[in-house]
Amino acid sequence: MKKVLITFLSLACIAGGRFANAGTHVWSGAQGGLWSNPANWSSGGAPSANEAAPVIVQFPSTQSARRESTNNIANLKLDVLGFYGANYHLYGDSSTLTTIMLTGSQPPFPYAANLISGYSATNYIDWWLNLVLSTNVSILVGSGATPGLTYTVDASTDLKTWLLIGTAKAASPGGELIFIDPDAPNFPYRFYRFLAP
Repeated sequence: MKKVLITFLSLACIAGGRFANAGTHVWSGAQGGLWSNPANWSSGGAPSANEAAPVIVQFPSTQSARRESTNNIANLKLDVLGFYGANYHLYGDSSTLTTIMLTGSQPPFPYAANLISGYSATNYIDWWLNLVLSTNVSILVGSGATPGLTYTVDASTDLKTWLLIGTAKAASPGGELIFIDPDAPNFPYRFYRFLAP
C-alpha cells in the first residue's frame, strides 16, 4: 500500500462503538479542525475505524464549514470521500498513524465515485493524511464540465511533468467527470488534471 497525494485542479484548466452502524459523516468544523471531535461533524458524528461499510465522509459546500481539518483517527476505511465545496485542505496528524484507505468498493447510491470533488475548484489532501487508494478506486471531479465532451486525463508526480493516462467523458446532464486510475497504487503520490480539448 502506498500513500497518495491528490490535488483536484480546476476544470478550466470522515467515534463510534466497536461495530458502529455504517454512516455518513458531514463535516462542519464547528469546534476546531480535528476529525475525532464529534462536535466537528454536523451529522453522523466522528467517523470510526470500526464502522461497518459503507462509510462516507462529506465536506459540504456550506460557507460556514471550516476549510482546514486534520484527521487524527487511525486506520479509517472509507467507501466515499466527497468534497462538495471548494478550497478544502485536509491534513494528517504526524504524531499518529492516520491512514485512510479508500476501499475501491462500489460506491452506494447516490454516490458516483469513491473520491469526489464535485466542485470545479481546488481541494488539497496533504501527504501526511496517508490516503491509500485500493485497486479500482474511482475518481469524480467537478460538475462544471461540458456534458458529452471528452476530456484528457493527465497525471504527474511533481506538478511539472504531466503524462497523458486516459480520457473521461463528461456526464450528461450534470457535466461530472469520472476516471478510474488502476495504476494509482503503484505511485507514492500522484496528481491529476482534466483538460478540455
